[in-house]
Order: sequence, then C-alpha cells, then structure tokens
Amino acid sequence: MAKNRRRKKKTTPAKVNKKKELNIKDEVNYIIKAAKQFESKIVALRELILFSTETGDAWLLDTDDNLALLLSKEGIKQEFSIVDTQFQFGIDWKYNYVIENEKFIVVEKAGLARIIFGYPTEVIMEMIIKSKALRNQNDSL
Repeated sequence: MAKNRRRKKKTTPAKVNKKKELNIKDEVNYIIKAAKQFESKIVALRELILFSTETGDAWLLDTDDNLALLLSKEGIKQEFSIVDTQFQFGIDWKYNYVIENEKFIVVEKAGLARIIFGYPTEVIMEMIIKSKALRNQNDSL
C-alpha cells in the first residue's frame, strides 16, 4: 500500500551551527526525524554535514576525511554507532563518499560502490564550502 508522502520542492535553507559546543546525537535525531517525514534538510556542524532527503534517506558526512554514515533509508532508521561524551564523540563510519555534480557516490569498506541520484548535492557542496571557510576564519583569529 502506497504511503501519502508530503514532498517539498526545495531543500530547507541550510544553516551553519556556530556554537562551540554541540550535541551530535541531538542533531542526528533531528535529521532522522526529518528523513522520516520525507523532508530535505541540511545542517553543518564544523566538519560534519548532516542531511535528509525527500526519499527518506539521511546521512552524516565528515567533510575533512570524506567519510559517510547512513542514518536513515527510505524513512527507516538504520543501525549505527555514535558515542558522544562531554568532551568528544566517536563515529563508526561505514562509507567513504564523493560528490560529482548531481551524483552522490558512496563506497563501502568492502569496496562496493553505489551511485545515488536525486540528493541535494549542490546545496551539500555549498554547505561544505561555507563550513570550511568558517572554520578557516575561526582558526585564523
């Protein structure tokens, strides 16, 4: 039986979180909730980008090392491991990623590659650039 899915035409305007302290689990839960609602959202946290799509997928990206973690697939939360303490967090990354124009390419640790079309790759790349520029600006202060 087909579900009624509310679809948005555009990715929700992205934001760069400038706070020094962050709670990665709160942001992960936020983006998974958006994915369950089939909403396209993007959040930048320093070197991390979280995004959800209209297809119900959600990802966490490390933009410095091109690492990726699938958080939600077709609106269903996936199994993953994130440890978050007061002073640091650890993520069990499952993929490497590359963005080439409209293609989002993920490669599993075993070497299997998958090309995904339809993600907001242009907005993701803009957020990566803004996030890196903001970090470089803060590092030079």
